Amino acid sequence: MWCELPAALGTAVADEADRLGVIVAPGPAFAVEGGLDRFIRIPWTRSGDELEEAVRRLAQAWDRVARRGAGPDRPTDRVLVA
Repeated sequence: MWCELPAALGTAVADEADRLGVIVAPGPAFAVEGGLDRFIRIPWTRSGDELEEAVRRLAQAWDRVARRGAGPDRPTDRVLVA
């Protein structure tokens, strides 16, 4: 499922979510020439309870990122295949 964020902070939200134990794909991972950073992708392959917890943590990640801004860029040597 694609989730549109209120601002182009998808990469930062995905990074913060990773720190909170939730791995999601930021939109730019699916864009050939960049862009789509207003989106994150949440796969619906987990149980309902796990998804509820993941969404709670994603909301926490959004709150943290929105307060501080995007912060430093993620390393360019990371590769996501999803």
